[in-house]
Amino acid sequence: MLVSIFSEDKIDSFDELIRSFFDEYRQFKTDIPDSYQEWFIERSAIVKFYNNDFISLDFSENTYLGGAHPNHYTQFTVLELNTGNEVTLEDIIIDGYKPILNKIAEKEFRKLNELGEHEDLDEAGFWFDDNKFSINDNFALGDNGLTFYYNSYEITAYAFGPTELIIPLAEISELMKEGGVLAEFMKQ
Repeated sequence: MLVSIFSEDKIDSFDELIRSFFDEYRQFKTDIPDSYQEWFIERSAIVKFYNNDFISLDFSENTYLGGAHPNHYTQFTVLELNTGNEVTLEDIIIDGYKPILNKIAEKEFRKLNELGEHEDLDEAGFWFDDNKFSINDNFALGDNGLTFYYNSYEITAYAFGPTELIIPLAEISELMKEGGVLAEFMKQ
């Protein structure tokens, strides 16, 4: 199944995806016949990291479908190689991890964005619920750490671009679930 470019609907085939793209472009040219804009879609899947236990994939899409600017979207996926199952944070980090991980991640986020410990996130131009930093579920595992990816518009204005936040594994070693993929990886 593919995801439609224009909605969250699932599409059964690549041909249907292409047909949808051309239909939308024809409608655009009918609505605005003098437009000189060229549309494009680029989708890719890149291996960010792999070892004997898991693989971290980066699925990215770049589009320009008319409008003020092109758009970019990235979704990370981590898969266990022996089962093919998707790895979630709950699979690798101890129960009740979120407040502790948020605190560690916020420290790295503030360092990355050169923000003081008590500087207001909203005033600095970031959009977190209740003005409180929070990790998302868009993460990858690798030898450099646990990477969280915030797409454009997710936590700040488009002009600031996406945010890739890397948390060194040493910073979260006490949060690793015994026997989880990350714990096994740390032993290597």
